[in-house]
Amino acid sequence: MSTVTLSIDTIIVDQRTQQRPLNPDNITKLHELLNEGLASNDPVDVFTDGESYWLAHGHHRYHATVKAEQADITATIHKGDLEDAIDFSCKPLNDAHGQPETASQRQARIRKYIQRHDDHSNRQIAEWCGCSEGTIRNYRKTGAQLYAPESPASPQVGQYPTLSGDEQLASSSNSVSANRSGVGKPTPESLATTQPTRTGRDGKQYPARKPKRKPDRNAIAPDAHRPVRGHGHVPQVTAMNVPHDPANAATSIIRVMGHEFAAALAVELAAQTEDQQ
Repeated sequence: MSTVTLSIDTIIVDQRTQQRPLNPDNITKLHELLNEGLASNDPVDVFTDGESYWLAHGHHRYHATVKAEQADITATIHKGDLEDAIDFSCKPLNDAHGQPETASQRQARIRKYIQRHDDHSNRQIAEWCGCSEGTIRNYRKTGAQLYAPESPASPQVGQYPTLSGDEQLASSSNSVSANRSGVGKPTPESLATTQPTRTGRDGKQYPARKPKRKPDRNAIAPDAHRPVRGHGHVPQVTAMNVPHDPANAATSIIRVMGHEFAAALAVELAAQTEDQQ
């Protein structure tokens, strides 16, 4: 792995290495910084097999450089082919370059790597994608949602078209416009088919109520061990279940609290009983 200055025309941009849509505003901002000489010199990541160069990370920086009509770009060269570049693009490296990924983009990135390497362990995938093993475990549990195809047909390697910078920007702009206009958002009718509902007295459909849990009357109250707040010294408290049968209750108290406590309790009970009579 080495960092070099690479001709912009030698880099191949494949859509499969782009894990989130291009943001035209971010490209314009980077383009302005490049023209003013204020842009950071962070290299893009490129994979090569000795003949071709595939862009793996740094799509916004690449397109800003193209827009600025600069002939060269600083790139970190990795050995590998297009498949290695796609895997590398699933790493969370773009967080440090001014455009944090959204939760849905993060999920899509992780999902894509799981689809490509389903034979890897949760730990291997978590380390590669920069998340916890629990996240991978949860994604794999929702297999039907996780492994849904991203397009009607799943093309094989080599069948994806390579778009130019202007074509990718136009595609991204259309996606942003569609999201803002509400296209593709769930409707109340679609939500009604996926969420449990109940029929009200007026005949309309409402979200189903959650079933009430019956309290366990034999359980100790959650705050039974908490002493009542007062101004004096708070004595030590031990929570325990006392049977209603006096003989069994005495046995339980002796086992839990000891003979000394049981004897003192018997004296105190006798005294208080006598006072109340």
